[in-house]
Amino acid sequence: METEVINWNKLEDFAETGLPLIYYLLKDDIEQDLVEEYMAYSPSQAKYTYIELCEALEKESDTLRYRQLRNMCGKIGAMVLDCALSCTFYTHLEAQLIDSCDGGCSFSIAGPLEMNSSYNDLWEQYQKVSELLPVRNPLETVFFRKTFYADQRILNHLAGIDEIEQELSRFAVIKAPDDDKQPLYIDTDILPKLETLLKSKHPIQLVGDAGRGKKLLLHHALGELGRYGIFVDGRILVNESGISSFLWKLRREALLINGVICVYGIDEEWIRKYGYSLLPIIRQSFNGLSFCFCTDRGINLADGLAGDWNRLELPEMKQNSCIMVWKGYLEKYDIDLDYKRMGSKYNLSPAQVAKVVRRISEAELPTSKVLIQACIDVLPAAGKNLKQMNVTYTFDDLKVTPQTKEVLENICAHVNQRERVYGQWDLESRYSYGKSVSALFCGPPGTGKTMAAHVLSSSLSLPLYSINLSQIVDKYIGETEKKLEEVFNIGEKSNTILFFDEADSLFGKRSEVNDSKDRYANIEVSYILQRLEQYDGIVIMASNNRNNIDEAFSRRIRYITEFQMPDEQIRMEIWKSCFSKQTPLLDIDFEFVAKEFEFSGGDIKNIALNAAFLAAQEESNGIGMIHVLRSIQMELQKSNRVQMSSKFGKYAYLLFE
Repeated sequence: METEVINWNKLEDFAETGLPLIYYLLKDDIEQDLVEEYMAYSPSQAKYTYIELCEALEKESDTLRYRQLRNMCGKIGAMVLDCALSCTFYTHLEAQLIDSCDGGCSFSIAGPLEMNSSYNDLWEQYQKVSELLPVRNPLETVFFRKTFYADQRILNHLAGIDEIEQELSRFAVIKAPDDDKQPLYIDTDILPKLETLLKSKHPIQLVGDAGRGKKLLLHHALGELGRYGIFVDGRILVNESGISSFLWKLRREALLINGVICVYGIDEEWIRKYGYSLLPIIRQSFNGLSFCFCTDRGINLADGLAGDWNRLELPEMKQNSCIMVWKGYLEKYDIDLDYKRMGSKYNLSPAQVAKVVRRISEAELPTSKVLIQACIDVLPAAGKNLKQMNVTYTFDDLKVTPQTKEVLENICAHVNQRERVYGQWDLESRYSYGKSVSALFCGPPGTGKTMAAHVLSSSLSLPLYSINLSQIVDKYIGETEKKLEEVFNIGEKSNTILFFDEADSLFGKRSEVNDSKDRYANIEVSYILQRLEQYDGIVIMASNNRNNIDEAFSRRIRYITEFQMPDEQIRMEIWKSCFSKQTPLLDIDFEFVAKEFEFSGGDIKNIALNAAFLAAQEESNGIGMIHVLRSIQMELQKSNRVQMSSKFGKYAYLLFE
């Protein structure tokens, strides 16, 4: 008769005895009256087994976990547990029990003890055992004839091993109370509230944005209570086949280690696909246990969680909180960078900040440039309604009036000095809303409005997202507002620059209400006004005509600047800036073309580029005056402007001979 030997430190000596595991575990802890009643009923072989349980054991052992497990099963359930454990090592014992007791490791093994127990008492003990031991014959309809067995997880638990089962490890992890934790840089005042809720048996909904630190906060609270946490990724769990068996195993895990189950990854998509069908099942599976759902903001579990449950919402990240998180992580990795500037500029979640700082800690030289690029890389995807623009222009490339440049510099100062104004000078307490950095760029086409948005993005080291108005504006009532809400939410989470080109279509003047279309159009404008005032990011709007913008927007926009047609001096600067140092130039008279042709900056760029292609097509050694003049001629034709030879002055012979 061979015994299955498991490499447990506590059982190394015992494995040599050949005795069932239960002998080693029980010693003199078994209740004598129960043993005597059982021996009076049991056949000789079973009687011998329990005599050995009580008398033959001589070794010392720590049986705390075993005693706790028996107490969880009840008086009769404990006998089923004993037999299941014994049969794990002596496979012939189960056959003997089936022959003699007509039940194996089931409740029928208790014999006359069942006669002294009510049906409700038996059912209650059966329920307790069925939470801990798997059933070998699940199709059996009579509950007290279902046969239980001790699987590897139960054996590991008795041996002091608290590793989660391998099939659960795909979507769940156990964290002990004393496991290393990332320090909490914010929200320490919420810990006592969360600890109080965890002491109850009601489900908890912990609410906060993705990456906000909900799991870390829960881990800290459980550590204060000395309890384990079982963290379950709900996004993977729902894709597993046989989800009921996984929920049973998760419940058993919580019972064995006195743990709290935390299901995370619950966002709007999860709720829409699975929530209202799966939430009641999860609630029923974990009934009577402490468990928690970590959800995104705006999700209400009331429809899926019937009965009492608690909701705790983490506050949105304010500027001071962001700065504290940046400070904490930079100090942890001993990186000397301006955490105040980063915290006020990059409104990242704690998880994103941790990822960024870890990345730059691995760089050979953790400069501000490396940090800025790392920040941009962790920002969320733009989505179908947004397009990230490739930014290359700087202030040196922008040729506008000094007044316009001053406005752009003021916008940069507004962003860079937010920490000092709102934080150190405590003006945030006086401006709870309306803190967005909003700007309206007005002027004719080609005067530099879009380039100015690029310059701000480059100077502030913030990504620039262009709004796809063709996707935003919807003919169906309410859809435009819904899509705009998504755009603003992305902007708030990533602290990007939102650029509305041709803003007239969204920010146009409200009209008199003559029919339902006018009324809903005005409601749309009113929504945008309200959302713009609540927004805490950077918004740039561009329009060819300021008079087309509703006056209410003008009052709420912090910076308004007019982009004018360039004068002669600025036109010459634009002409020269259109060509790089590597561009071969022959005999271009920049002073002449700047004086004689009043083009916008956008027109000049188009002319210069076309001239380059004309020269390349002719395989010329460089771009000459003839190529520039021919390109100017084409631009005039495109806009139906008169092309008089006198306009080309001393260079007319190049075109009109």
